[in-house]
Amino acid sequence: MTIRAATTEDLKDIYALALEAHEKSDTYRDIPVDEQKLKKLLLMMVFDKTSCVFVSEDHSGITGFVLGMVDELFFSRKRYGTDLMIYSRSPFDGARLVRKLVEWIKSKPRVVEITLGVTSGIGDPERVGMLYQRVGFKRIGGTYMMKLMESQK
Repeated sequence: MTIRAATTEDLKDIYALALEAHEKSDTYRDIPVDEQKLKKLLLMMVFDKTSCVFVSEDHSGITGFVLGMVDELFFSRKRYGTDLMIYSRSPFDGARLVRKLVEWIKSKPRVVEITLGVTSGIGDPERVGMLYQRVGFKRIGGTYMMKLMESQK
């Protein structure tokens, strides 16, 4: 199994995995995917210096990916890193993808923190949280969501 930076040739496979994750998500599966928006985001993230896309792959092809980014804190010129999405068919690949994301974020200037979330509703969030803690993260709170009806938007 290999972890590497994604290329434009990987985008079709990443998109397919993102749709797979979307179907499994208790949180988001009822919200339709805008195909063009997602494809445009993935393409931008492959080339943007404040974003990253890493894939895990084995003999069968791409088995997981992580989308990450760095941005300034809203109150400072210092920056933070975060994930937009981590998905892997294998928990071991998920851990490797998290480590690669952390390595990438640490290589960026002025970054003072990394924040990861568990919001997809895929699998066991406590288990994912324990993985994050094993690689050095500290639990700092929780995430709360209020679903709104489509007609209220």
